[in-house]
Amino acid sequence: MCLPPAGAGAAFFREWPSWVSPDVEVFAYRPRGRDSRLSEPAPCLFSEYLSDALSSLPELMTSPVAFVGHSLGGLVAFELARSARDMGLPAPLFVVASAVSAPQHVVPSGLENATDDHLIGVLRSFGGTPPELFEEEGLLPLLVARLRADYCCLASYATRRRVGPLLDVPLFIAGGQGDPIVLREHLYAWREQTASQFTCELFEGGHFFVNEHSSGFAAWLSGVIDEQSSSSRM
Repeated sequence: MCLPPAGAGAAFFREWPSWVSPDVEVFAYRPRGRDSRLSEPAPCLFSEYLSDALSSLPELMTSPVAFVGHSLGGLVAFELARSARDMGLPAPLFVVASAVSAPQHVVPSGLENATDDHLIGVLRSFGGTPPELFEEEGLLPLLVARLRADYCCLASYATRRRVGPLLDVPLFIAGGQGDPIVLREHLYAWREQTASQFTCELFEGGHFFVNEHSSGFAAWLSGVIDEQSSSSRM
């Protein structure tokens, strides 16, 4: 189950099926307020976002599953694993969180209160949005609205993060060597969140290194999936 970064939807993962073996299904979660759910109001609280993502779990977890998320999606992936445990559902094979600080280091960015023009500038600077979208005046208000809603979710997570037992599933963290947003030590701090296997890998690129330099990340992710799938069958 793949969870997108702030402002993005399922299309963020459109290339990912080609990165993994044919027997691996890439299920890209569609948050409210985007893709086929454009008419639904985007959640402004992390708890609402998580609750909506949780509704997909009972059906998905009839087969082995992993949670993979980028940026905001990485936090959602982590909290999905904790919630699955609390609900008595089977544990995921593993969790991958990329380009996001460990929960104990997440702080409100203040961008939830930024002007529309400032948020557009943020979108441009991050480099994760196709440049042609900035020429589509009809799309910009939608992009800004859902980005603002996701930053509201992030702010609510930072101020209301729940503390609980450590995860007991493998946790794989990935980051960009040139990410201007996430500190390297805050990637390694994820180690404090699991009692199981922990790995942190750094890749060339910035906050959206998974798209900028996808080959290295794709090979790494495919290796993680193959290794963990093999381990689960032993």
